[in-house]
Amino acid sequence: MLILSHFFGFGVWSWLLSRYPATTVAPFTLLVPVVGFSASAILVGEALPSWKLIAACLIVTGLFINLYGDRLTKRT
Repeated sequence: MLILSHFFGFGVWSWLLSRYPATTVAPFTLLVPVVGFSASAILVGEALPSWKLIAACLIVTGLFINLYGDRLTKRT
């Protein structure tokens, strides 16, 4: 199963890099730990402490600001 997930991740990453510039795709690597501990909580039942939820919110907020910050500040 682990090898299959690696091949899937590598395939998706390669497909994204073939379609979009690396500067567009690279910020999404910040979501890797968020998806990892979320999947472990859902699939394995691992505990999800509040500091992990806060960290995930900070990461997603930073990614949102990085992607949409210019659009939010223009307002024209």
